[in-house]
Amino acid sequence: MRGLAVVAALTLCMASDVSAEPPHAAEIDRARQLFLKGKAHFQLSEYAPALEAFIEANRLVPQSALLYNIAQAHRALGQLDSSLRAYRAYLDATPASDSDRPAVELVVRELAAKIADRDRAVTGTAERLELGTSLTNGEPTRLMQRRAEARRAHALTWAGGSVGIAGLALVFGGAWPLVDGRDARGALEDSARMQLAYDPALGDRMERGELIGGVVTGVGGAVTAIGAAMLGAGLTRRRALLRRGAVE
Repeated sequence: MRGLAVVAALTLCMASDVSAEPPHAAEIDRARQLFLKGKAHFQLSEYAPALEAFIEANRLVPQSALLYNIAQAHRALGQLDSSLRAYRAYLDATPASDSDRPAVELVVRELAAKIADRDRAVTGTAERLELGTSLTNGEPTRLMQRRAEARRAHALTWAGGSVGIAGLALVFGGAWPLVDGRDARGALEDSARMQLAYDPALGDRMERGELIGGVVTGVGGAVTAIGAAMLGAGLTRRRALLRRGAVE
């Protein structure tokens, strides 16, 4: 069996194996050039130009081997439906006694199962059916992309609110030592005015409170600002999506 990961070999003869009308020599030569071009592209993983070359070669000189190549290129591009149709066309053009048929029939069954799974995922809910949700070659529709954007906007909004709350908690938490430090500063200033002896304990309390409180409230303020920015961005996205009808 030709390996399913490589392009099938092709021998172009004077008569095609699909069409009853024999091709002209110029068509055979052109088809052979297109096949070689497609094969070179395929071996370089350039599947789109390979597919174009195989389709044109098969138009000039229909060959079951070219149908196989077309199926392979569609499959490499992730175009499951087109690949399945080309494999089935290959089987229709191939004798039942061909030794390659069992392997290709296995690929056909696998592709059919994948397509069925994909279609079930798309049509699994009445909501998707009503809104016309569908998949093309396994890619999400615009509606599904908008819903994904809505989920991201919701997550950003939620994260921004959470970060903002955490920042406010830091601000309030830092306010206590900051107030205590300033109270100690006031007490020291009162002692100085009354010409009392300097109290080292009050001095330590003042320095510690003002340092810790200042750092914590500063960090809290920065975190709060970040959270507010995230929240604002999330709300802006949600408003834009609401205008587009992407958020329910």
